[in-house]
Amino acid sequence: MKLVIVALAAAGLALTLPAAAQPAKPQTITPPNGKSVPLQAGRLQTRSYQPIGKNKIQVDLSVANAGELERTLHDYFKQRLAARGNPVGSSGVLAAKLAVQYAAPLPSINDSANNPPPPPSGVGAGTSASQGSPIPDSKPPAFRQGTAAPGLTTPIHLTITIYREQGGAVVWSGEATCNTPFASAKLTGKAMIDQLVESIDKTRARDADCPL
Repeated sequence: MKLVIVALAAAGLALTLPAAAQPAKPQTITPPNGKSVPLQAGRLQTRSYQPIGKNKIQVDLSVANAGELERTLHDYFKQRLAARGNPVGSSGVLAAKLAVQYAAPLPSINDSANNPPPPPSGVGAGTSASQGSPIPDSKPPAFRQGTAAPGLTTPIHLTITIYREQGGAVVWSGEATCNTPFASAKLTGKAMIDQLVESIDKTRARDADCPL
């Protein structure tokens, strides 16, 4: 009888071990209002749920029709992972997605400092020989409303998610936001990727080192 009891107890213990050894699912943090809160400019935060180590990572760009900025930062992200010791390929135990959100800064319509002055009197009115012609007498200023303003800044926001290819469980996520002018967006984005990759396998919330 004692042997039977001991055998049953051992079998019960064996049944509980696999469940305890399963990796924990990533925590889900839901704001009180049910909406995600945008990260404040100049901040960086990461959350680590499971170790990543030096596993091989497949990197995908989440934007299908990516522009030059997204492609540049995507390629740089792969380089930084490889330098960290994570081989990058078309397959792997883990996968990563990089999302880039950035709108080139535009001058304000009411900002006289960033808008061209009005044309001189008579320009565009047409000469006596071309009165009523829609073609102006002189070319418009080179800086026109709707072009990127070199001195103005808007936030660039990067989000990196690393997850398991099988099952899609997130093992690490990080995001950072910095204000940057259009001309420095690539440089700023690369600096943000450096800081995020250095924070892989860590949970932290701090100021981001945003280039001036």
